[in-house]
Amino acid sequence: MTKSYLSAVKALKIYRRDEISGFGQEYVPAIQVTRAEAPGQSSPSLLRSEKLGRHLHLLSHGEFAAALHALFLPELRDLHEQKMLQPDQAQHPLAAHPSMVGRSLPPAPGTQHICDKYGYRHPFAYMEDAQGNRQRLHFPYLGDLLLILENEFGLFCVNWTIKRTRDQFGLGDSLIDPANRELMKMKVKAFKRYEIERCYYEAAEIRTFAIAFVDFDRVVTKNLFRIMCFAQRALVIEEQLWFLIISRLNRMLVMSKSIKQMAADISLSFSIPVSITINLVYRAIWNHELKINLFKTLLPDRPLQPESISLVDQIRHKWIRGL
Repeated sequence: MTKSYLSAVKALKIYRRDEISGFGQEYVPAIQVTRAEAPGQSSPSLLRSEKLGRHLHLLSHGEFAAALHALFLPELRDLHEQKMLQPDQAQHPLAAHPSMVGRSLPPAPGTQHICDKYGYRHPFAYMEDAQGNRQRLHFPYLGDLLLILENEFGLFCVNWTIKRTRDQFGLGDSLIDPANRELMKMKVKAFKRYEIERCYYEAAEIRTFAIAFVDFDRVVTKNLFRIMCFAQRALVIEEQLWFLIISRLNRMLVMSKSIKQMAADISLSFSIPVSITINLVYRAIWNHELKINLFKTLLPDRPLQPESISLVDQIRHKWIRGL
């Protein structure tokens, strides 16, 4: 099979997935983490989210870190990874959401329109129809993470595009020797790619944030992954009992107790096995009901420190509202 044919098959698969995709558990990413689909130079991973009720298909360490930070936001309602950008004019990404019925939302102009406007070349794939005629097919651009959030005015979106460094967006400040044509060409290409995505979402009144993997604190990322994994194993506790547990956990936080000590105390106080209460402590942290310092490595036998810098506020400030 020719390279062009394989590209067309890949493009058609992306279009079909986009057609059947929805929200929440019904969302279908355009590229999935399988041996056949994940790019050869990527670092793919599947991240199970109970909040979304599905696995997220992530293609880099940066996307993995970004997804954890997004999932930690209390206002996050959905997260769409590997999302197709429509080549032709299309509805706003939230237009089909059940809660947006009757709302007037600006459309997305289509990536081909943006390319035409700025003189960029849109990628194409070629295939033959039943009569043997060669047909040209837009090869769609894909975004990394589209966050669906909710505030006092309702749902809104923020787009996160992720690279290892800012230079990979073509936005870096490092100087390039004009004689180095190859490097200059790569920078221009990266900037054009970023601009196409930014303009696509900007027309739909969605902000795009270019985020580098190095922007994420590695200690925080590791802590979030650990907390989320244990929190998702926690049993559902009756509301009144959970309120009592949260109150006791916050009193112990002031006393600099460790996670193990907290779990042991809750176990004795409420006659719940320690194997269950330790996950409840992590759940309280993940749900923002026990606010701890997430900028220091989290160990089960290390005394916890109360939150002094809000990670949630940092995320909002940098990548939701903008600096």
